[in-house]
Amino acid sequence: MATEKLMKIFAIGTTALLMMGGAGNAYAQCAAAPLNQQAIRTLVGGNTVCGKPGPNYPGGASSSDRWQEEHFGSNNGALWDYKLGTSHPVDPRKQVGTWDAIGDSPQRIQHAYTGGPTFLWTVHDNGTHISFCTAQNGAEHVRAKVKTGTNVGCAAGDYP
Repeated sequence: MATEKLMKIFAIGTTALLMMGGAGNAYAQCAAAPLNQQAIRTLVGGNTVCGKPGPNYPGGASSSDRWQEEHFGSNNGALWDYKLGTSHPVDPRKQVGTWDAIGDSPQRIQHAYTGGPTFLWTVHDNGTHISFCTAQNGAEHVRAKVKTGTNVGCAAGDYP
């Protein structure tokens, strides 16, 4: 009976540690200091962000959602969704809103979607990918790579 109780406590403790380790990874992506406004502008301005769900994305990291967002201008510019490209007859690229680097502490990127919500993200360069994290709790929602230029689209290998 005592052995069974110890095994149950061990199993519960191990499960809790594993769960914390998984959550820790999601937060670790946002642990580095966020980029400042100038670094955000330099990173995304005039470029395409190829993004996919991160560990704390509401639909789950395994969601098939993908984003190809073109950030025009060096700041406070147009935000376009590349979709299936300029000449695609059914789902061509189009402007979906605006973007801006804002704030003091923390400094963030703002995506304001026309007729829809506005999102604020802290931006973290993790070496292999960029993390877009919620300022409230530092959870990584989007994991991305930045592709040079606009009207270039993202290929499967452009998503981290």
